[in-house]
Amino acid sequence: MKLKLLFTSVIILTIGIIIVMFIIINEISKERNIVFNHLDEDYKNAISLLNNKEYEKCIKLLTKYLSNYPNDAHAYYYRGRANLQIRNYQYAIENFSKAIELQPDSLIYYENRAEAYLLNQLYQDAINDIQIIKQKSKDTVEISTLLGEAYYNIGIDEINNNKYSEALEYSTKAIEQNPKKAKFYFLRGCAYEFMKKYNLAIEDFLKAIYLDPTISEYYTEISQCYFETKNYNKAIEYLNTAIELNTKNHWAFYLLGLSYYRKGNYKKALSNFTSAYELKNNKDDYIYARGNVYLKLKMYDKAISDYNIALSLNPSNGNAYFNRGMAFLGKSDFEKAKSDLTQAKKINPHLSKEVNSILNNIP
Repeated sequence: MKLKLLFTSVIILTIGIIIVMFIIINEISKERNIVFNHLDEDYKNAISLLNNKEYEKCIKLLTKYLSNYPNDAHAYYYRGRANLQIRNYQYAIENFSKAIELQPDSLIYYENRAEAYLLNQLYQDAINDIQIIKQKSKDTVEISTLLGEAYYNIGIDEINNNKYSEALEYSTKAIEQNPKKAKFYFLRGCAYEFMKKYNLAIEDFLKAIYLDPTISEYYTEISQCYFETKNYNKAIEYLNTAIELNTKNHWAFYLLGLSYYRKGNYKKALSNFTSAYELKNNKDDYIYARGNVYLKLKMYDKAISDYNIALSLNPSNGNAYFNRGMAFLGKSDFEKAKSDLTQAKKINPHLSKEVNSILNNIP
């Protein structure tokens, strides 16, 4: 009886060993096939083309190669990389997905698909892939970088859709992932600024400037907050730096003009409004603002000339009609003044009370 049991155990053990050996041999065979596949001329030439940035040719060769070796995950990966370089993001995603299907434990495929999702503005899909990488990888720095970029891009979308609370949420998440990234603080600062929380915006803009003091836009936006809080000296300080960093920053020149105007320095206001308009001559705000300085200085002909340009750029600018009317009134051209003031209240009904009061006093 003991001998029989021993014999049965030996048979079971032998069968088990055979099965294990079969599995091992099968896996070795697969690995050898991949090795031999990668000696294929089409494959080698495709990789060479990829390295030489000949992406279209690389894709064609890899497509040919994959028709013979459809289970080579790395070939799909390389074809995905080539598509990524020529901005065929959806095709890149499809190739990385196929590579993941064939080799689901390869993190590099998830990383590249996450990158493709980000570039294709599929941010939540990117986050899902990054979370998978996070579960499997110890490289927390790379994961945080990817997550930060994903949250940042979602935040930009929310800002563009006027969803400032959501933008604030995602920019904060981006900062949590990478607190040394200047643009993350800048984005959150913009969200605070749109929400009129200027002091909080200033804090974030200062942090962005500390982390990267070379970006003109950072100084422009912080100056906007100082302007809104009537700290014109600070606004001027940061705007001068913004212009030093980018002499074509027309918005900075415009804000600088507004700041000097509020301080009563009309000469410098004129100079900066002129610079803003010369850099961006399709902005009615810039030439309209210069017209306001001329009106303030009682230089009525120059004011009228600027308002004419502003109205040619934007016929719906009710304030330009109102101020041009006031310039005509200053010249005692009453008929033109009446016409412009009447048009102003048609465009901007909230001006009606003020306009009617002025019209009642015109001879």
